[in-house]
Amino acid sequence: MSGYSENVSFVEDVSSGVTTTLHFQGDALIVQKTYDAEPYLKAAAEERAATAGDKWGDGRKVFTLPPAEYGRFITETSGKGNEFRKTWLRTWAQQNPLLVGFEKYLKR
Repeated sequence: MSGYSENVSFVEDVSSGVTTTLHFQGDALIVQKTYDAEPYLKAAAEERAATAGDKWGDGRKVFTLPPAEYGRFITETSGKGNEFRKTWLRTWAQQNPLLVGFEKYLKR
């Protein structure tokens, strides 16, 4: 037992927009990572409004993958092949429809 009776937290703000908070609770260390999704949600809503009724085209941006999620994408798909990466991205977009900027992408 460490002998400390207070819980302590340290916050480290990283330039990618991900905030890491270390919580020391008794003898346990809890790592919490968060990011502010509001700017991404707002941009996606604006993109959906701007592309409403548009048709598919080459090079169309369909969603935004925030930096924190990109890190998870790299970790989880490393060495797994292109088809796995495409499936991962599609599943992610379906699970996060508010970050999709081209609504027809969800209906494919």
